[in-house]
Order: sequence, then C-alpha cells, then structure tokens
Amino acid sequence: MEQSTRFISLSRLSGILAGLTALVGVAFGFLKIRGAATEENPLMVRLSMHTTQPYTIQELLLIGICMLIVSITLGIVLTYKKASEKGQKI
Repeated sequence: MEQSTRFISLSRLSGILAGLTALVGVAFGFLKIRGAATEENPLMVRLSMHTTQPYTIQELLLIGICMLIVSITLGIVLTYKKASEKGQKI
C-alpha cells in the first residue's frame, strides 16, 4: 500500500538538462529570428507573417516541438534510470 501512494520524483539531472535544452532552443530561435530580419523590420521587434521570411514561423514551431520532445525524452529516460537504481517500478 505504501508504494502505491509514493511518487517517483524526477531526477535533478533531468531538470538541469531540460533547462539546458530550453537555453539551446532559445539560442536557435534567436539566431533564426535574427536571420529573418528585413529592411522594414531590421531588429525583428515585431514577429509577424508580413515582416518575416516565408518559413520563419514554421521553423520556430519546429524548434519548439524538438525542444519539447528532447526534454520529455530526457525526463522519461532519467526517471526510468532513477527508478531502476532504487529498485522501483514506474
């Protein structure tokens, strides 16, 4: 009964790696936005479909989806690792 109420917390390393994944994603997004700057909007203060290159929005969404997949995958793998070290099931 005790095991059914316990919660396996995420490992600390998974939180750190999720944060690093977010930082890498932000860097890719920043570089993508800077590369999409136009003469009308040189600093990309406003990101809209009219002031960007055609695929900028899609590429930013792809970066976000990739970050989400990597973060969730790392969290699951490291949680399984932590559970197996403690001899627990997930």
